[in-house]
Amino acid sequence: MCVYKTFLIIQKKRNYVILTVDMKTQIIIHDLEELKNYSQQLKQIKVFICATATGKTELCNNSQKFFDLDRWGADLLHKGVPDFAERTIPKMHEEMGKGKIIINAFHSHFLNYLHQNNISFCTIFASPDQNEDYIQRMKERGSDQAFISKFGNSTAEKFCERMEDFRPKFKIILNSGEFVSDYLLKIF
Repeated sequence: MCVYKTFLIIQKKRNYVILTVDMKTQIIIHDLEELKNYSQQLKQIKVFICATATGKTELCNNSQKFFDLDRWGADLLHKGVPDFAERTIPKMHEEMGKGKIIINAFHSHFLNYLHQNNISFCTIFASPDQNEDYIQRMKERGSDQAFISKFGNSTAEKFCERMEDFRPKFKIILNSGEFVSDYLLKIF
């Protein structure tokens, strides 16, 4: 489990905590019930960074409101397009200009760009006890063994790192059986 030595808890509510460091406040949402308290603020966020196997592509395939920047970049990579990562930034702005909500994965260059350009974003990831659930999701969607080996045990490993990242304005922690659509379709 993580040790949050950099966190100062300023308020604790039922299922979420509000944390602050360096005068920046973050809101951590742990369940759908608490989501309603922040849905108006979350509507202002146009970029959501989602962990592997949380349902990014499924959400974007089923709703025209969202644009899957991660899938778009992966398609470029598979086509052998050079510098595909650098192409994601202009594509993000293009799609936002069309009114789309951007869905992407945790890519460090992208997170750094958002932070450096003061673009508010929300991260969505699983609680640390969800490793087996996410490995099963990857198998069910047809991910190959190399992909599962790379990302399958990252749920718990990445939890501390994502909790200690103070760049996002909001964080949504998915519980067992939850997907990004469970939250984002209630907001948008």
